[in-house]
Amino acid sequence: MKFHSRGAGLLLVSLAVGAALADACIAQEPGLAFRTPSNNIHCQADPPINPGEATVLRCDVMQRDNPDPPRPKDCEYDWGIAFYVEDRDAPAQRMCAGDTVKGEAPVLGYGETWSGLGFTCGSQRDGLTCRNGMGHGFTLSRRVQQLF
Repeated sequence: MKFHSRGAGLLLVSLAVGAALADACIAQEPGLAFRTPSNNIHCQADPPINPGEATVLRCDVMQRDNPDPPRPKDCEYDWGIAFYVEDRDAPAQRMCAGDTVKGEAPVLGYGETWSGLGFTCGSQRDGLTCRNGMGHGFTLSRRVQQLF
């Protein structure tokens, strides 16, 4: 199939806008996103798009006091701020990310718990701890990012 440059450009713009709107709808769907009272940690749960794919909880730490761990050679994007855990029997991981889940999500107050899509997160003054149903997850704060 051959596209004229003007038509192809419009098609690409339409696809990009559609993808951005789809992402925005997921982020704004009630109950799938939250942030800590300090506004330093933002999280979003994403259901699988295709059958057999994992449900994922991702949290981004905007500011950290500790240095980044060594960057993987294949990571061309931001390293050190994004963390995720799947609804599978596997430990949480740090991720190479060219985007963020930061947004105007509801605040999960200190002492409160969020649950959704098989994940549970507890917000405390000293950090946020999230787990999947098998006990894998992370504890995140400005000072510490512990994966388990």
